[in-house]
Amino acid sequence: MFQARTTPAHRHLHHQSQSPLSNPQLTMGIVDAPNPTPARQRYFQEKYRQHVRLHHIGYRAKYLLPVYYVTLFGTGGAALYCMGRMVLGHKTWFGKG
Repeated sequence: MFQARTTPAHRHLHHQSQSPLSNPQLTMGIVDAPNPTPARQRYFQEKYRQHVRLHHIGYRAKYLLPVYYVTLFGTGGAALYCMGRMVLGHKTWFGKG
């Protein structure tokens, strides 16, 4: 069988290392903090039952989605416009160039 080699320094680190969670003073902020997960789950499940799509549920959706839609349809429209001009033989956005 393969056995990992350990130097005295490695043995020292292995035996002396303790988890930071074993110190109660370090974990008090973690233990006393309220858990927001159940409230968020209820919020998302309520919206899901109302047949709201997942990407519309988040609190940032009303700010991010309009920007996304303008960018998506704006670049798509610009690409189609330029392709149409290329078919007609124009290599610029405007004019007869």
